[in-house]
Amino acid sequence: LAVRSLQREARKAQKLAHPNIVTVHDFDRDGGHVYMVMELLEGRSLDQVLKAEGALPLPRAIAIVNALADALAYAHEQGFVH
Repeated sequence: LAVRSLQREARKAQKLAHPNIVTVHDFDRDGGHVYMVMELLEGRSLDQVLKAEGALPLPRAIAIVNALADALAYAHEQGFVH
């Protein structure tokens, strides 16, 4: 049941095309292993940036929050509820 639900979500995610949302390429099984193939992103995670740099300057923080909000708004427009 959980695998079917994850597969359904992965198929829906494959339809998302937004610069601030990672691209999902495929979802499959290999024996008992279930996997999702996603776009490879280079760089540091936000968590890593915050640990390394501490509090971000306000303009940079606002830019990050705006990018997140744009991605979330797009996903909601496409029928995703997060």
